[in-house]
Amino acid sequence: MIKPTLATLPLFVAVSACAQTSFDREVCDITLLQTAEVKTELKVTQTQRDRMNSASSSYNAVAKRIEDKLRKGQKPSEADQKDMRTQFDRMRTGVLDVLNAVQIKRLREISLQTAGLIALTDPAVSKKVGLTPAQLTKVKSTLKASYEQAGKVTNQVRDKIESEFKGKNPKTDAEKRKLAEQYEKRVNEEMRKIQPRLEQIRNDGRAKIMATLSAGQRTIWNTLLGKPFNP
Repeated sequence: MIKPTLATLPLFVAVSACAQTSFDREVCDITLLQTAEVKTELKVTQTQRDRMNSASSSYNAVAKRIEDKLRKGQKPSEADQKDMRTQFDRMRTGVLDVLNAVQIKRLREISLQTAGLIALTDPAVSKKVGLTPAQLTKVKSTLKASYEQAGKVTNQVRDKIESEFKGKNPKTDAEKRKLAEQYEKRVNEEMRKIQPRLEQIRNDGRAKIMATLSAGQRTIWNTLLGKPFNP
């Protein structure tokens, strides 16, 4: 193995940092920057906020145009959707260009924490962690099974509540508002009851996925997550 000399060492460091920043940029979820808590965590300055708003102007214009069409009952054209994707990519690049390497790294960590284990199915993340095709398949199947199990539990709650309100036909606006409030109250009550069950499903799925990873891969994953973000 060729050992870097003192003269070449800075170049090695620069290449390594550049590669890390490239991964961070690819994984970052810029929509999280809409929250005050994330901007505070990243120590985003007012100047940076102004520059990010400027980078978002073209995308916002397209989004408003499409929103206006939907409000009028019109279906956005393929050209509208293509334009929106193009402007989003430009906005994403522009917004990330405003942030420094430290901010981008922290945004990547928060992005992964927010996404959770589903982030392991992202090509860039799975490659970084070193998942094999077999492991990736196992992770995807475990996530799918967990989502289906959780969906079944929540659907049972939905069916139960809908059966309770079936046949009720409010005649006035006041009766409609009252019925809507009662419906929401029942949904919240039943959802609170099943939270322990949903949490158990998530924990079981997480344990299976972590068992799929090697000790080294778990270390890489936990390192990518960084320190917990608790807004």
